[in-house]
Amino acid sequence: MDSSHRSGSDATRTALAMVRADWQHDDEGWSQLWAVADDPAAVARELSTLCRETLEHLASVAGVSTGEMLHRMAAKLIPHPEAGHVTLMDLPAADPQH
Repeated sequence: MDSSHRSGSDATRTALAMVRADWQHDDEGWSQLWAVADDPAAVARELSTLCRETLEHLASVAGVSTGEMLHRMAAKLIPHPEAGHVTLMDLPAADPQH
């Protein structure tokens, strides 16, 4: 996944670096980034491209389709309760401003 061919904005490069450094859960950092981004849509497109490329790479290494890889990744993230057990998940309320 060589992204050296991309000449995106500073905001795009910063966003990609944040994701690669595993800072994607830093809400304040993202708020600051979106506030200074010249083209937030371009940043979002670059992040989408990075996600797609990563998924394709993982799928090719595993020898499966991208759809199967996505299913496998989701299966690891979504809890599957054992039969006869109830699982409660505390989901955050949706922000009405977004």
